[in-house]
Amino acid sequence: MATMIDWKVLAASPKDQDILGQRATEEKAQSRLRQSPYLALRQVVCEVRDGVLLLRGRVPSYYMKQVAQSIVQCVEGALEIRNQLDVAPLPAGAERW
Repeated sequence: MATMIDWKVLAASPKDQDILGQRATEEKAQSRLRQSPYLALRQVVCEVRDGVLLLRGRVPSYYMKQVAQSIVQCVEGALEIRNQLDVAPLPAGAERW
């Protein structure tokens, strides 16, 4: 049985492979947050730069900020997490979760 080889991946430069790895890490982190039962965490933006996973956006409480960080702490490819989430309480009457 012949094995399929993706020549684009094999021919990619180390810089291209690093970018692909960073995107994969971002996607893993985003996926974990989107699977959260907390709606506010589904809006968090994940970005990876030089192995550092940045969490950006706004959450309604410091608890949600910590939950977001806990959810992504085991994502493969993230050497460090920088939680840059802003905490801004939701307006009265807004859906909390």
